[in-house]
Amino acid sequence: MNFRRIWSAVGAGLVLAGSAVLGAAGTAQADFGSWDNFYGIGSNWHCSGTAGIDEEPGLLAQECIVVSGTNYQAVTVVRASQAGNYHIDTISILSGQAQYDAYCAGVIAAGTDKACFTPTKAGAAGHSVQGLAKGPQYSLLWSPSVTLG
Repeated sequence: MNFRRIWSAVGAGLVLAGSAVLGAAGTAQADFGSWDNFYGIGSNWHCSGTAGIDEEPGLLAQECIVVSGTNYQAVTVVRASQAGNYHIDTISILSGQAQYDAYCAGVIAAGTDKACFTPTKAGAAGHSVQGLAKGPQYSLLWSPSVTLG
């Protein structure tokens, strides 16, 4: 997957983004917040293709799972073609079980790239992880599944 090629189709310039760390376990937790600035990707990002979110006209999205050893984080990257108040749920999944849910909402200016990050989680080697973006009603966008090392 060449993330830069995909985003060049919508005119985005990219650099590496940071992340927060959290070590919570058990049932899925939720975090409610606003969109983060997005500066680009690193080689440890595994992303879906770019797609529209049906309930959010004017918003293109790409779902990613960021993996470093046994740590992982789901990220939904969006680009607004028109200004709007957009809402996305970003979910990290470990071995088929939702681990953390980040709900991002707020106004995004036209032509702007933003991201919704779940906190970084720790898993066990050999387990699979995946990211999921969910629109306000029903749209789903999955990242590739990656095995933790």
